[in-house]
Amino acid sequence: MVTHVWWHLALYYVQLGQFEEALSLLDTKVKEDAKSGKGLFELSDATSLLMRLELEKKPIGVDLKDRWREIAEIYKNNQMEAAGAVTFYDLHILIALLHGDKKKAAHQIIDILESNADTNIQRWNSYVLSKVGRELCKGLLAFANEEYADCVNLMYPVR
Repeated sequence: MVTHVWWHLALYYVQLGQFEEALSLLDTKVKEDAKSGKGLFELSDATSLLMRLELEKKPIGVDLKDRWREIAEIYKNNQMEAAGAVTFYDLHILIALLHGDKKKAAHQIIDILESNADTNIQRWNSYVLSKVGRELCKGLLAFANEEYADCVNLMYPVR
């Protein structure tokens, strides 16, 4: 079965409050596909599912830090060169790096995004990056650094 199908099923489990089932799918299917080097699509599914579970902190009662570190390590070792190509993935890469305690790599991503941002609409992703992606990513980094005023100042105009 394709990873994305497992991811959807895991999301249903999250919505139903069946967090053990969602975690089981994360560990046995979604994360394993991400680890097997299938690419950013599978990694973004793992990141997205982890973030949803993270937002359910109290009901789930499970420390997700080791899972975050696994996914962050995959991004750091295999996907850093992908930064700046697609803003959707840039956000997922940064979220995983920040939750996985890879702040040095997160700063590298911000540097890459800064150099790839371009206001030329002919380079669509660079244009999107310059208009919203870069500020959203910098806002995420500010939030992770507990610089909340900076986070709001960066993200609010994008809203």
